Amino acid sequence: MGREADRRPRDDHGQYVRHVSLDAVLAVFDDRPDAARPLTATDVMAALECSRRTAHNKLNEPEARGDLPTRQVCARRRVWWVP
Repeated sequence: MGREADRRPRDDHGQYVRHVSLDAVLAVFDDRPDAARPLTATDVMAALECSRRTAHNKLNEPEARGDLPTRQVCARRRVWWVP
């Protein structure tokens, strides 16, 4: 069987129909038990039940404004945190 996220509703073009707001992404940082722990796009994806690409795209918005610092920690892994 497919993953849990695969059961989300899709439109006629196969795109997920639920919109993930920037506020929802930032709330993931507010709701984490350890405020000092940086998060990955995978953490945000799991918390919001969205695709990894959606999580990554949404994390890029506050990063570009300087509200959410980021650091690449290895070749394919990046973390974000609230200063």
